[in-house]
Amino acid sequence: LLNGQCFGWRPHEHRVDEYVGVLGRRVVSIRQTTSGTEFAAMHGPPEGLEEELIDYFQLRTPLSSLYAQWASAGCRRMEAISRSLPGLRILRQEPCECLFSFICSSNNNVPRITLILDRMRERYGERLCAKAALDSEATAEAEAEAEAEAAEAAELATGAPARNKLMPRMDISAHWHAFPPVEVLAAAPESELRELGLGYRAKFVRNAAVKLVAAAEREGFESGAAYLLSLRSRPRPEVISALLALDGVGPKVADCVALFSLDQVDAIPVDTHVWRIACRDYDTSLSACRSLTPAVYERVGDLFRRRFGDHAGWVQRAATPPSPLRLAPPTHRRVAI
Repeated sequence: LLNGQCFGWRPHEHRVDEYVGVLGRRVVSIRQTTSGTEFAAMHGPPEGLEEELIDYFQLRTPLSSLYAQWASAGCRRMEAISRSLPGLRILRQEPCECLFSFICSSNNNVPRITLILDRMRERYGERLCAKAALDSEATAEAEAEAEAEAAEAAELATGAPARNKLMPRMDISAHWHAFPPVEVLAAAPESELRELGLGYRAKFVRNAAVKLVAAAEREGFESGAAYLLSLRSRPRPEVISALLALDGVGPKVADCVALFSLDQVDAIPVDTHVWRIACRDYDTSLSACRSLTPAVYERVGDLFRRRFGDHAGWVQRAATPPSPLRLAPPTHRRVAI
């Protein structure tokens, strides 16, 4: 959640290794323990949340076989990473939020990106809740905790597969908003967006939203969000071309959005760090290139794709994790699929 793929999760004020964020119109809390992972719908219905989290974390994609494949690809760096980062996954985010998040990331740092996105949600998004509160009856929480502990003890005693579990609602002081619809951003005055701290990116955000609305109307979709979502079923070159047509989207932003939200598992976001890795480990002749031109950019991506095959984009993320990085311990529980 904190490795640069998304910017909407917050550490819980009072609990270690617990994070709160918004998925759709739900406020969700996720807590990691030494023996498993717990989650709660702090606002919105709990029904269907487990399935949504399975999809969000892409838990149906088995990591062990992928890591074995990457480790055997003749790259010492990935051999070491496969041993030290056993649980790093690519999130499957909502495309609109992912797109505008990375448009705002241009020449920016994570704290400021986070601040800008918070302001956008507060100004234009639907307010979901003023405070995700504890259940009104304190006894209900105590009973739920006792039931969860009893279920865990039974699992350990019987050797049954460990599963993620729903936890009681937790108290956290915050206002939570859904991410604004594309149509709302398209109607927002540029001057108003600038007031939120977007600077020159304000024009990009508004114009990209306007183009998404137009594309949705042109192709018969009910909304800009529906049009973006439809890109998940298209081939990577077509997806990248559609994204590059939007203001504020260059090759790296397009690949980030494609990888983190549009199911393009072989999209390779290339920056100078990835370029240096490619020069050092995969093709020393790249060192002769003076700058990261579009041709060099594609060449670097192809090096990853040829060496690592399917899910090469996952390799790129694992090979270049930001620091500091919070890693799941080996005992992290996963849903039994």
